[in-house]
Amino acid sequence: DESFVRASPARIRGIYSPLGGCLKTSLGLVMGCLLAEDRRCLFLSLEAHSGFRTLFGRQYPVDLSDLFAQMRQGGELLGLLAEVVQPFGKLQYVPPVIWPVDVREAEFSELQKLLQNLALCGRFDEIILDVGQDLACPEKVLQLCDEIYQPEKEDIFSQGKLAEYEAYLRITGQESLCERTRHIPLSRLTVGADGLPLDQWQRWEQMIPVVRQILQETDHEG
Repeated sequence: DESFVRASPARIRGIYSPLGGCLKTSLGLVMGCLLAEDRRCLFLSLEAHSGFRTLFGRQYPVDLSDLFAQMRQGGELLGLLAEVVQPFGKLQYVPPVIWPVDVREAEFSELQKLLQNLALCGRFDEIILDVGQDLACPEKVLQLCDEIYQPEKEDIFSQGKLAEYEAYLRITGQESLCERTRHIPLSRLTVGADGLPLDQWQRWEQMIPVVRQILQETDHEG
């Protein structure tokens, strides 16, 4: 059921790739920071192992695991949301799960309910959804996204895997995902960085003009 996304005041942009190591989370965070310049933007990671606690050098008293627990117990999500959400500049984000099982065993109905609450709460204009490979149903979650950004490696093995993934989507009647997917070559995200020993913050800074252009292209086409 995609109806709530279409009626939602929040636009959901999914970041996903069937390949690993292609700057998916970096793309999502840079995109979120750019959107947050003039919109209320939330970043939500559905990765089992996000690395956020190391990246930001902090622990979180409450995180996405607590939102899942609250939802499974029939509690009110929005009251807890204000306690969970953290700032990264102007971007807001939900600290990812501390218990990987919360992502790996998440039912689609739970993920749909979570996104529905976030999209319809009126607190966000944009949601960046970092869709992890550990989900049991990534394709179903992607159906809830208005756009999908798919960073891609360009070697022959990666291209073969991507071709098989797209064939799977078409065989299973999920062609709409193919139509809503913007393919982003990894070389586009790393242009100008060849041979440079960039740390994470330098890499994000280097990606800003490229990601800004990708957003302009998407919004112009939309």
